Amino acid sequence: MPDDPTSEAFRIEYARTLASISPEHEKPIIGGSVRALLRDFKSSPEWAALAPKTQADYARLLDHLRPIGDFQADNVRRQHVIRLRNKMGTNTRTQDLFVAAVSRAFSIGLDLGYTDRNPAARIERLNDPESYEPWPLTAREAFEASAMPHWLRDAYMLALWTGQRESDVLRLPRSRFDGNGFVVRQGRPEAKRGKGRRGPVVTLYVPAAAPLRAYLTQRTFSGLLFVSDAEGKPIRADVLRKTMRVHLDSLGLYNLHFHGLRHSTATALAEAGCTALEIMAITGHQTEQMVKLYTKRVEQKKLATSAVRKLERSGGGET
Repeated sequence: MPDDPTSEAFRIEYARTLASISPEHEKPIIGGSVRALLRDFKSSPEWAALAPKTQADYARLLDHLRPIGDFQADNVRRQHVIRLRNKMGTNTRTQDLFVAAVSRAFSIGLDLGYTDRNPAARIERLNDPESYEPWPLTAREAFEASAMPHWLRDAYMLALWTGQRESDVLRLPRSRFDGNGFVVRQGRPEAKRGKGRRGPVVTLYVPAAAPLRAYLTQRTFSGLLFVSDAEGKPIRADVLRKTMRVHLDSLGLYNLHFHGLRHSTATALAEAGCTALEIMAITGHQTEQMVKLYTKRVEQKKLATSAVRKLERSGGGET
């Protein structure tokens, strides 16, 4: 700092230095507080193992804990997390991600002795898992009849006819197709993760349905992957999402999403009479509970149809 505290140079330098100090560093961190827990979470191996995007999302969302930053972590209750969540607007996916980030932080806090409970554990999700609705036939017909980049149509056809997730579709190599089906590896091997991805690696053989085989036969691909641009370069997930969103909106299909294609496949399999195990063999779901979303919906439709037919045969309840 300049020697003369009354000088203009001192004032300018003081203002610059003050602006460079974040509020987090101005205020001492209280031992055992929520801020202390978050500091230790962000310096933990578990944080380092998160993908960079997940780290950025978590950091942004955990910033919403500022109002209770000086609370002792052990005093934070479920009601505090829910009240902060409810102040975040109406985007239920963001609200659910906030709860997930807090739960992850407090699970580390449990291990580090900050608390003996996780106040964000088992908070019910707001975002309906059925919000990724299957695409109706009319929507698929409108989409397929529209003009779009070749790679977007490739991604659509693969997702619709294999039931795979966005990430698995985007990184599916053409070498994994034998003319009749695909060898799909869901998840990344440990040696290739590099961004903290976890969970088992599942290898599936997914036969190609006739419409997909016919489509692939007439397509000329320029890259090693099925989904690539004109120069053969892979398509990033964010590019797919943005392009798909803009295209769907242009067709008036505002409530549909790329992930809904996976639901379309699973629902179609259920409607065709496939068992939960048969659906799992295609989609890679790990438990029968996961596919009940599709089988339950189809079963309800069948039971309701059967009930109405019985009602009709009985005379419609005439007395």
